[in-house]
Amino acid sequence: VEFSDAPGGTVTAKIKDGDKFTSGKKVPKDTVLEFTASPENGYYVAGWKGATKDSTDNTKATLTVTGNTKVTVEFTKFIIINLNWDAEGIIRDVNDNDQKLRLVISDGGNIFTIFDEKSQEYVSQMNYDPNSKTLELYKSEWNEEGEWKYISQGTIIVKPTSEAPPAEWDITLHDVKIPNLGSQKHLELPNQEVSITVKFNDKTIFR
Repeated sequence: VEFSDAPGGTVTAKIKDGDKFTSGKKVPKDTVLEFTASPENGYYVAGWKGATKDSTDNTKATLTVTGNTKVTVEFTKFIIINLNWDAEGIIRDVNDNDQKLRLVISDGGNIFTIFDEKSQEYVSQMNYDPNSKTLELYKSEWNEEGEWKYISQGTIIVKPTSEAPPAEWDITLHDVKIPNLGSQKHLELPNQEVSITVKFNDKTIFR
């Protein structure tokens, strides 16, 4: 039985309830071999050939030896198809006060953002460009009463610090200004770079 590593990860094997198995060795017929695939960061196990997967994440497979066999595994890079994430971090306003930041992108690309998570005082809607990974805040507009209403301004650029799924992203804020709901007070942020912790919900598709 032969096996080898593949681009994106490594493979190890052992005899069931026994010792480590080395590629190319011969074993008696009906011997059961157990394989373990270890993907590199940013990869997952797409499938096996020559062995049967034996775990929900595809990282384990088994083979009952009946003859000469070659076992291969395919590793594939994570691709975020449907983006759903919830990010939290700390930003600093123009008065050097720390503010809690929460950014949420929901299924379908709808953006809901909250600044100062504790009180949920500052709320803004954003457009998200997945190619540039840029969040652009909705700006001032005429409301239904014909009044010029200040919504928000500025952009936030999101930069993953690793291949998906990252646990932390770096974001850069440009000229961000958020209105306070129900008052004339605004949250003003200087241009700054911030690290935020990202969580993905169960509906996010990585493959």
